Amino acid sequence: MISTELRLKKQAVARARYDEIKRTAKSRGVILIVDPDREMLVSLNKELKHQGFTVFMAQRVEDALQILQTQSPHLIISEVLFPNGQMDG
Repeated sequence: MISTELRLKKQAVARARYDEIKRTAKSRGVILIVDPDREMLVSLNKELKHQGFTVFMAQRVEDALQILQTQSPHLIISEVLFPNGQMDG
């Protein structure tokens, strides 16, 4: 039988290898999602990250514009009409 200590060490090594592979893996692309609906942002973020994309999220157009000052996404997914008083997408 494998001792608990040895099993934990093997798990730690495997996790470290996985984290390193994940960290150095190339992204399929960069996507910015802009939507006032938090649930929609979280849902799209989860699926797109699962598919290998790097994702940035913003609930307000003003926040998206700030992101665009430092990032150059390959694709922007945006709601067109935002709640009253907010800049539209």
